Amino acid sequence: MKKLFASIAFLLAIHMLPAQVSIFNGKNLDGWTINGTEKWYVENGELICESGPDKQYGYLSTSKSYQDFELHLQFKQEANGMAGRGCT
Repeated sequence: MKKLFASIAFLLAIHMLPAQVSIFNGKNLDGWTINGTEKWYVENGELICESGPDKQYGYLSTSKSYQDFELHLQFKQEANGMAGRGCT
């Protein structure tokens, strides 16, 4: 009976752990919304952004809302940019 109880408790504990979810599938932009006129696409498993026709900033947002998360990413910028700074 103790083994059965321990097994059930273990299984319940596993189901209560937060699931790790990847929000980028490395293939396409399913689950994402493009905001603005920048060009967003996936190439070789990487998320790529290029300037749009009017050279205005844009961004991606997820289609779902998330709470209590950690975001891990690598970022490479090939051109000068003003992200996070005000333009004067």
